[in-house]
Amino acid sequence: MQELVKFEFYRIHNCGYYKYNNPKPKYGSIEEILSDIQKWGQPKSIIKTKLYEPVNDRLPVYLFKSIPSKTSKDWLLVMWNEVPSTNSKVASIVGSSTVANPTVVLNSVRSGSIPGFPTYFWFIPEKNMFASIKFRNRTNTGQGAMRAYIEAALERISSFVHKDPNSGEILGYAPPNAQPEKLYPKFRTFRAQKSAEMDKIINNASRIGKVYFKDTLKLTQTIDKEWWQTGLRKIGLGDSYENKRTQDVKMKYEFIPKLLTKKDVKSMIKEWKNLKQNGWNDYGFSMIGDSNSILWLSKSLIKADADLDVIWQNSEIVEPYSLLEQLNLHRDTILNKILKNEKSLYN
Repeated sequence: MQELVKFEFYRIHNCGYYKYNNPKPKYGSIEEILSDIQKWGQPKSIIKTKLYEPVNDRLPVYLFKSIPSKTSKDWLLVMWNEVPSTNSKVASIVGSSTVANPTVVLNSVRSGSIPGFPTYFWFIPEKNMFASIKFRNRTNTGQGAMRAYIEAALERISSFVHKDPNSGEILGYAPPNAQPEKLYPKFRTFRAQKSAEMDKIINNASRIGKVYFKDTLKLTQTIDKEWWQTGLRKIGLGDSYENKRTQDVKMKYEFIPKLLTKKDVKSMIKEWKNLKQNGWNDYGFSMIGDSNSILWLSKSLIKADADLDVIWQNSEIVEPYSLLEQLNLHRDTILNKILKNEKSLYN
């Protein structure tokens, strides 16, 4: 059945094994790690495909499918995202109950099953990018969990991992028959952005009247020191900003900067793109005399949609192989639509 499917596009900035302070990988590529994940996961039960334990507010994910295209070098990666459960029960709230007297019920989870939901990612190695795929009213793309999974795969299960045969300790990274080296596995992405909106900010650098920071900081979350100090230096406030917060608080800072140049703004955009997408780092800009119109970097992301013939296995699962066939069929149309709007400040 044909329905509207939405895509959010990302560039792959790092993928592979790196020497310290070297921007180019010594080994590895996105095609190789996706292939390694497929080969490693194929014979396993789902429960054994977890690659990291819960950390902070990030729950584990499991491999659902990793499928190569038959007509291109593309891949479809499907993850299963675990949701919290208590004693094999998942909590839900009765929608008709009142705020004054809410009713929470615990729904049983079948023994041996993992409560959760799927997320879908379309990898396009030829373009060094991927897209998160959203169906119907689903809003959670599971992007952060997927990135953590691929980085854990690079670190622990790829064909480049050399382990001590007795202890299982990781000795280093290299192709299978080569001497292991001290290298650093990395998977970093940044969001593809509309060139027109980026150009608008850059070309009006001298007219920027305010610079904004905003987001919700979680309990004991550490603020990225380089990110904030770089931003504060740009607007003339120095390096004294405290880089810890010990309570949940929504914040929106407004600063009146010194005169910014195009080079300054390009540098700020590039630094923002270089950082991990941790859910709180965002720059906004408004022009002198127009403080009501804020140009947020996160709002310039490249998105697309397409009508695809989607086959639902049930109310939750889209059949992966038919989805990949639809992506192959509509590939050129979708990519032509988005690539003309995208620019990389690394080129």
